[in-house]
Amino acid sequence: MMKITSTGWKRYSLWIYVALAYIITWALWLPVEWFAAQRGYILPNPATLAELLKTGFRDGTHILLSATTILISGPMFAAIIVLAFESGGTGLRDLWQRSIHWRVGGWWYMIMLAIVFVIYTPSIVVGLLNGPVPTASQVFTPLVWFAPMFLYTFLASGLEEPGWRGYALPNLQTRHNARKASLILGIIWGIWHWPVFIPVYTSTLNAPGGSLPQAFITALIQLIIYIFGAMVGEAFIYTWLYNRTRSVFLCILLHIFHNMAGTYVSMILPSAGQIIPVLGGITQWIIAIVLMRFFWVEAPHENSIGE
Repeated sequence: MMKITSTGWKRYSLWIYVALAYIITWALWLPVEWFAAQRGYILPNPATLAELLKTGFRDGTHILLSATTILISGPMFAAIIVLAFESGGTGLRDLWQRSIHWRVGGWWYMIMLAIVFVIYTPSIVVGLLNGPVPTASQVFTPLVWFAPMFLYTFLASGLEEPGWRGYALPNLQTRHNARKASLILGIIWGIWHWPVFIPVYTSTLNAPGGSLPQAFITALIQLIIYIFGAMVGEAFIYTWLYNRTRSVFLCILLHIFHNMAGTYVSMILPSAGQIIPVLGGITQWIIAIVLMRFFWVEAPHENSIGE
């Protein structure tokens, strides 16, 4: 396959990738979220999975819609398409190698798990203080869901990482420093999630006195809070981990365990409730600031995307 090295491609390759990631994802995600919101179905995501596991599926349609959500890895598919076009087998092999690069040393796995633990420690403390303290049975029973939750989270969330950290981050770091690249990618990553706010839009619209402008503004405000309160801070952490290890594999695991931990904490400590994402976002920013202040590192030397 012919290699693309033109100045025009280098300038716009990231935005071609972003457009493809959005289109591929939203073409499936938007109608599923809209239909589910109209019928009152709860679709699985890190914020709703605990409730869904508790209540179960309503019918076959609910199961089908939920299963469809694992097929929305537009970031990964977009990366494959763009790399196949711009650098052929060489680029795809490099992405694959970084996505299975697991030999980074046990220390980095402990650091990755420690990050997840620190993110949710404030929520655990609040949940325990608000009570009731979970019994041993309540603590261990959800663990029977570990394998299916891991598989679901890997397919629905983990497979985003070959796109975000495997393609978009290295691309951004060929033209920006690591901090600016993280900020841009955090915003792109957050906007990609906007269909999850469709239930917010529809519930506001259907509430007494609800209007189209009110519903739109409410959903937009929540999206902006979500992007800058959580996703941007999280993006700095992922950038640091990737630049230190050059392992997309480790970023995949961080994404999986981060989402699974949030579900688990909300299952065993329901009193923590809505405070979990709030405290999690604050803690992520604290971690990101500490990393940027004391442990930050720029991108490892690697060939520019598409060259």
